[in-house]
Amino acid sequence: MSESEPVLVAFLLSDSAIVEANTNKLSLIGCFSQFNLREFPATVAPFYATIMLTNLGAATEMTFSLQIAEPITGHVLCATSARMERGGTNFDQDQYLEIPFPIPPVTFHQPGKYEIKLLLNGDEFTKRPITINLLPKTK
Repeated sequence: MSESEPVLVAFLLSDSAIVEANTNKLSLIGCFSQFNLREFPATVAPFYATIMLTNLGAATEMTFSLQIAEPITGHVLCATSARMERGGTNFDQDQYLEIPFPIPPVTFHQPGKYEIKLLLNGDEFTKRPITINLLPKTK
């Protein structure tokens, strides 16, 4: 790994993300790794995908894109992006950058393992699975 290649520290899903007023600390509320749904298709409520990166090196600006894709077809169900600029100054090598991406309601058409892909400056940087389960019918 080159010195200037960013390092992913965390890639978490949560119901909410709040930046605390006095401390600027990021609080993630209701972390999860899967959805348990009663029927398909099903639309899930908005949620957050939060990444934490370090080793940002000489980068003064970065574009992040996040995509949720169907497991078989690769069809993108949802996409969002963020752009970070440092106003001409470099990121500190030891600095941690936290980015909570708000994800709008997403409709899943079948159970399975979906992928959430993170693109950095247009190139796939990393991905993580999210499992969509069908709950058994209750009597």
